[in-house]
Amino acid sequence: MNNLNNKLHAKLRILYNALQLQLKLLFIFCFFSLQSSFANELIIKGNKFSDDEVITSLIGEIPNLDNKSKSDYILKQLTKSGLFKSVEVSYQNENFLLTVLEFPVINKIYYENNKRLKDDDLDKILLEFNIKTESDVKINEFIDELKNIYRSFGYNNIQIDKKIEKISENSSNLFLEFKEGKITKVKNINFVGNQNYNKSTLLSKIKTKTKTFTNIFANNNFKLFQINNDAIRLKRFYDSEGYINSLVEFNIEYFEDNKVIVNFQINEGNKYKLSSIEIEN
Repeated sequence: MNNLNNKLHAKLRILYNALQLQLKLLFIFCFFSLQSSFANELIIKGNKFSDDEVITSLIGEIPNLDNKSKSDYILKQLTKSGLFKSVEVSYQNENFLLTVLEFPVINKIYYENNKRLKDDDLDKILLEFNIKTESDVKINEFIDELKNIYRSFGYNNIQIDKKIEKISENSSNLFLEFKEGKITKVKNINFVGNQNYNKSTLLSKIKTKTKTFTNIFANNNFKLFQINNDAIRLKRFYDSEGYINSLVEFNIEYFEDNKVIVNFQINEGNKYKLSSIEIEN
């Protein structure tokens, strides 16, 4: 009986090992078939700085569509990467032929007329954007971020112009010229629709300030993000007072002397009170 069991176990082990070997061979065959198929599908030309593997990773997995749709997909993926000045995709001899023209490499970035933010400050921000080429996408993202930072300090008329200086066919310097302008000031703050709380009470709930005879040292710089936060603060104040359906909005009036008036529109709604508390077991 023991001999029979041993023979049975031996046969099962042989079958198990054979099955494992077949699965491994099948996996290897499929892997190399896919690799070969993928390699044969894409022929890349014109890339001097980006490796084929990088371009392939930008494309990702190509959907199982007709060849025209596949070509459109490849074109869209490479174009939105912002690495290429031009991309052409064609289908020839059962292969996709990709012809790319890369942006020149950025050698160095120079800043001009920047006073509020120093070069070292700008370089630290630049690290987040990894600008390596003349790609408009990344450069414009960098400029937009700088404008947002300047506006957070009250420089709402900030302008940043870019200029490219060619060093060679494949290399350039980027110049960013700053026109900071003057800090925008808050001239007045108005509240409309407040029936139960006066202006002085509401002013005490927000951080935006105006200069007055009694408050000449107030920081009255206009910061849009702070106005947004002030609207939230006013809403929370009304909620805490029982006006849970209140609405707070605002608009800004701009003047040629670089000053603004902030108008908060308030719809207080009804005040709710807690009438009773019931506890159920």
